[in-house]
Amino acid sequence: MRMQNLATLELGRSLQWPSGRNGPAYVVLRRDETKNEVPLEYPLPEHCLALLREYLDRYRNYATVKDREWLFLRLDGSRVPDSALRDGSTKAVARELGIAMTPHQFRHVAAAVALDVHPGALGLVRDLLGHRNIKTTSNFYAGMRTREAAREFDRILERSRTPGTKPS
Repeated sequence: MRMQNLATLELGRSLQWPSGRNGPAYVVLRRDETKNEVPLEYPLPEHCLALLREYLDRYRNYATVKDREWLFLRLDGSRVPDSALRDGSTKAVARELGIAMTPHQFRHVAAAVALDVHPGALGLVRDLLGHRNIKTTSNFYAGMRTREAAREFDRILERSRTPGTKPS
């Protein structure tokens, strides 16, 4: 998800609980809300739901809701701007992890993690990042996983050499 999408999450519209607040939740972005006009839907894992519920119940309820149910509000009810979320995230990562990393770089980390576990899974990365065309994904990420792909291929060959096992 891009920073602009994060900053404009709206309760009940782009942040949805189909079964109520105790059930699963989804971030749902329409095609007109994404850079590449690709609709996206992300289920939120349970550990994120717990944090989200705490944020909503403990902190967000101090803000005055004005015209829209923005997820990230200032106390006066106005939406927190993209730049404030970006700067806050960058500072939090530097403080907690000791590294300089912008929120956009989270996308690259997500791609690298997915490709480390599944070398060559460009389709997975394309879907995760919301790229319209696999060529975009390939241009950015295919070349950086050659070593991992070679190691995986070696494991496949090793399994085929072992009597009674099939390559997988």
